[in-house]
Amino acid sequence: MLAGRAIDALVQAERFLTDTAYIAGDTFTLADIAAYTSAFAMRQALDWSALPLLHAWYTKIGARPGGAHAPSHIAAPWARLAR
Repeated sequence: MLAGRAIDALVQAERFLTDTAYIAGDTFTLADIAAYTSAFAMRQALDWSALPLLHAWYTKIGARPGGAHAPSHIAAPWARLAR
């Protein structure tokens, strides 16, 4: 249930990215960090081909310093939720 809501929220985020570079506007904010955390956790459950703007945003955020690193003890529990 929680995973489904997170995925729904990320699908809705695609609409925000239609007019802006980041989730809450044209600058990187805490909203991007929070959304990236959810996207990272649900990345295997998302249909990225249906979310091209979200995928581009996810790649851009992941390329930022610290964006791509998640210790396995943090990432593993989230990966189980995404199944």
